[in-house]
Amino acid sequence: MPRAGQSNGPPFFIMNISIIIPSRGILLSRMKESIDNEILTVGCNASFYYSHGLSIPDCFNIPTEKALSNKLDYIWYIEEDIIVPRGGLQAMLELSKGENNGMIAINYLLRHYGGLSEGWYREGRRPKIRTWVGLGCTLVRRDVFSKIREMTNKPFFKPAKLITRHGGSATKRKILTAVECNRKYGGQDIYFCHLVRMAGFNICACDDLLAEHLNIPTVGNGCP
Repeated sequence: MPRAGQSNGPPFFIMNISIIIPSRGILLSRMKESIDNEILTVGCNASFYYSHGLSIPDCFNIPTEKALSNKLDYIWYIEEDIIVPRGGLQAMLELSKGENNGMIAINYLLRHYGGLSEGWYREGRRPKIRTWVGLGCTLVRRDVFSKIREMTNKPFFKPAKLITRHGGSATKRKILTAVECNRKYGGQDIYFCHLVRMAGFNICACDDLLAEHLNIPTVGNGCP
């Protein structure tokens, strides 16, 4: 017989989600409200990690390392000008149950470049694959970081660009890869997504959802 207050069922599992906000120091109240709504809906333990004005890529690397030093099941990257759609966190968690679905995003419109916050590429005759997503609203499983760390002890995020390299004289196939560069802005998402794919994980997106991307004037030299 179970003791008072106990049940015969399996123990209730509460997820631990570390939320990283790589902000230059500005947060929109609607953005924070959207996060709070999702946490309440899912019923998870949430811990927040801030960058407080650090520039790229430190605003991602430093809070990521702090989060990984604690107990967590997921890291959720969300930038300060993104409004999470209702049910967004639950949708990402559901999609992450796929064995290799280690990185799940909710897309948003890119204000300065147009289109969605993702990129696709086809290597030779292989099926086209999603090669990168923006980190505005992206959930990453803990095992992704563990697998990448087995591959390299280098930082998870660096400015990078995508290039194609020839697969060798015996093939016409060109291979897409990420190379470090001296970009003053961005590219850290491209580099991390490349590591995720090299570790054997899929980069996925909740295709029926779209996050709202608000406009904050650029201030200082911190993370956009």
